[in-house]
Amino acid sequence: MGKEKRENNKSSEPDPFWLAHRDRRNRTHFWRRPSRREQHREELMRDWFGPDLARGEILSRKLPACPLADPLDQLLREFGRGHQVVLEQIREKWSELVGSDIARQTQPVGLRQQCLEIEVSNSMWLYELETRMKPQLTERLAGFSDQQVRTLRLVPAGRRRAGQAPG
Repeated sequence: MGKEKRENNKSSEPDPFWLAHRDRRNRTHFWRRPSRREQHREELMRDWFGPDLARGEILSRKLPACPLADPLDQLLREFGRGHQVVLEQIREKWSELVGSDIARQTQPVGLRQQCLEIEVSNSMWLYELETRMKPQLTERLAGFSDQQVRTLRLVPAGRRRAGQAPG
């Protein structure tokens, strides 16, 4: 019965990254080194392909590297800090999202409960944005953030308390 389960769990397709170091994936630093089985596989590859070609062949059968930002973004979302990731993405693309004129006068400073808080440099711009441009800005930001921003709160610059954390 045990063999049947193991055979059923194996997929018919071979793993393209069969040289990936997965045996000790939950370890860190020195202990993350390859296991004996993984070392043996690499030695066999070196013997088979020779010293010149072995490195390239071994690397082609390992998992490709991924940017460090991808797993960190995923962790932040899992721990409920996804709004900070969204806020950083909005800050990076701010001038493209709202236009260069508005971007010079405004700055996104926080995101709470799907409400983006934006500091505005002076009252004239605050009035203009609040009365004429708020619906268009809200629509653009909602589309960019996959509906994680649903409302905007425009505040005059300098009105936030010194110790108040953004986001």
